[in-house]
Amino acid sequence: KYMINCFAHMSDGGAGTNLGDGLVSLFVNTVETCKWGIEMNDTIGDKYRVGGSVILDLGATDYLQMKCYIEVSSTTPYIRQEDATLRTTYMSGMKLIEA
Repeated sequence: KYMINCFAHMSDGGAGTNLGDGLVSLFVNTVETCKWGIEMNDTIGDKYRVGGSVILDLGATDYLQMKCYIEVSSTTPYIRQEDATLRTTYMSGMKLIEA
């Protein structure tokens, strides 16, 4: 068993336009296994973090992919990688020890 964490910091490019949907999906061996989302329907712009954690049974040959989707009504949206002090978009995991 593994705990997998997926989080993305979504931005509207700083324009303050209405953001639409933000989605973060986790795929195991090309199959979508988890999805987290938010409806971003105001104009604060740059402050959305989307994601979550899940516990999965994984084997030695399994592989994971994190994919992000963001929609805005205008301008060019982007997924922020980092800010001045920390990583803001990431996927991490740890093996859980069973007793």
